[in-house]
Amino acid sequence: IWASEQDEIDATRIGMVSFSSGSIVAPVVMAASRTIKAGVFVTGGGALADILVYSEAITVRRMRQRVLGRFGWSKDILAEKLAPLFRDFDPSRYGFLINTCHVLLIDSFFDQSIPRDIQDRFYFALGGPERISFMHGHKVTILGMTVLGGWKLNMFIDSFFEKHL
Repeated sequence: IWASEQDEIDATRIGMVSFSSGSIVAPVVMAASRTIKAGVFVTGGGALADILVYSEAITVRRMRQRVLGRFGWSKDILAEKLAPLFRDFDPSRYGFLINTCHVLLIDSFFDQSIPRDIQDRFYFALGGPERISFMHGHKVTILGMTVLGGWKLNMFIDSFFEKHL
């Protein structure tokens, strides 16, 4: 809302870009705000409970192993416990409130942080928006925003916003 009230900003052309965990929050924000006209969600999205249960990212896996060991739970029990806690923050629940013609998903085919099946469920829950999948992992895909990645992400994002804003 702040951006739409600034004189130097065209309130009809506001977009958002999110990365990793920000792409779990951004679709919820986009669904709640009519001022955001387009969104690019990079290497993220999906139900946080599922990500915490099935992610193979080292830090998440270590945390999950401690919880499973402490309580003697299986992954299935952990999923049952987490699902209601994070239900309201599951971006997949809000896809029907977003004009997915104005959404671009950029994900990582070999992502250990957010497993492919979780990415796919998020994609379909949003109604199948435009999607670009890099044949890399989570972190290497994000490096596409830098000189190390040849600025590839920037080009896709700029092109998408030129078309949709």
